[in-house]
Amino acid sequence: MTVRRLIIGSGVAIGVMATALGAGSASAADFRLDPAKGFAGVYLDHADTAMLANTPVPDWLNRIATPDNSFFNLSDDSRLPLVQEPDGSFWSPATAADVWREAARQPNGRLSVFWLDPARYDGYSFEVRQEVPRPASRGR
Repeated sequence: MTVRRLIIGSGVAIGVMATALGAGSASAADFRLDPAKGFAGVYLDHADTAMLANTPVPDWLNRIATPDNSFFNLSDDSRLPLVQEPDGSFWSPATAADVWREAARQPNGRLSVFWLDPARYDGYSFEVRQEVPRPASRGR
């Protein structure tokens, strides 16, 4: 993937998400851009994660966030498969859409997507971070 294609693709993805989120009455999406740290991203709340999970956006993300250039940060409660390497590290054969849709199915699941400078992030161009907060425990 060329840098030009990555930049254009990232711009289109941000535009599509911003347009889709702007169509609703209120959005809790938090867009962040930090060129000094080499990333741009969006933090989605549960409503936005679930709403966008039912659009082509997760499938489109699969086309540019391939396993060889993406880092998936899964929630501790994720049911997606993990593979442990001999060195103790883990990876998942899941796709970005799998991670997104699993977060959307959880009551408080949310997702963040970051476009990264691969020169600063060990060759990774994307990070898809899944968060599924555990419900607060009730005291007895």
